[in-house]
Amino acid sequence: MRLRLGFVCGLTMLLVPSACAQADSLSELIKRGNALDWAGNYSDASRVFRDAVKQAEEKQDARLPIALNALANVEEELANFADASRLYQRALTLASKQGKTTLVYALTLGNLGVHYTANGQSKKAEGMLRESLAVYQLVEPADSVNLALAKNALSNLLVDEGRYSEAEELLLSSLDSYRRHPSTVFGQEAIVLNNLGVVRREQRRFDEARDLFEAAARLTESSLGANHPTLLRALNNVATVYGLTGHPAEADQAFRRSIAIAEERLGPEHPITARVLLNYAGFLRTTGRKAEAKRLEGKANTALRDNARTNGRGMSVDVSAFRR
Repeated sequence: MRLRLGFVCGLTMLLVPSACAQADSLSELIKRGNALDWAGNYSDASRVFRDAVKQAEEKQDARLPIALNALANVEEELANFADASRLYQRALTLASKQGKTTLVYALTLGNLGVHYTANGQSKKAEGMLRESLAVYQLVEPADSVNLALAKNALSNLLVDEGRYSEAEELLLSSLDSYRRHPSTVFGQEAIVLNNLGVVRREQRRFDEARDLFEAAARLTESSLGANHPTLLRALNNVATVYGLTGHPAEADQAFRRSIAIAEERLGPEHPITARVLLNYAGFLRTTGRKAEAKRLEGKANTALRDNARTNGRGMSVDVSAFRR
């Protein structure tokens, strides 16, 4: 799932505080959409955020880039990647006009960088993520949650690229900030633990990796519920470690739970569901269940091809991005 930077008034008062202080209908729409988003109700969140964008457009409200970011985030969760890209780019154009040392600009750069990371466009993503981080370092306190989110976003790309030393440094710094501000984190600590677990797994420190993935899953469950889509990455990763360390029964259980959550909350045709199926199929092949693996691979690849056609060339999320 995506790493998102904070954007909603009710969650991060550090972002455009003067605008957030307004108790108006736009701020209420964004808060309502955000609650639906965090509950995993992405379709309803999209409808609310579209209303927020429309209202901001009609009133020429300076918070339009925030509403566009919010809508783009949920469109990405709905696998509407081409739409999300257009929304982020529009938000960036508007945010740049408000100033390139503003939090809104840093936010939008970060979100677009995360989007490009997920779509396998790492070179383009890294420049945006580093610029976003630089803006936050300029205008935010050293232990701020927004700065930690930006570090976490960059570390996600570095993990993908196999640059584990720099990723680990950023992750540990982010984790320290989150633990200093636990009431404002909203599940981000679990994402850091998951990414740190990936680093440990690649270092072949499997016991530590497993403990970090399990801790990430527990934190996500406690804050978001037992079947939230955000659980999928931690469950997928702990299943992978169980498979690598000779615990096939535990791996099978974790993979099956991932599939059940993905199919229920995202739908059988969603590319995230397809990627979970592909990872499970890979595990099944290691245990000699080749016929079942082949069936699942066919189902998953069909869903990924359909999604690629819907989103256009280059807008299907890189399959390798979920193998973390």
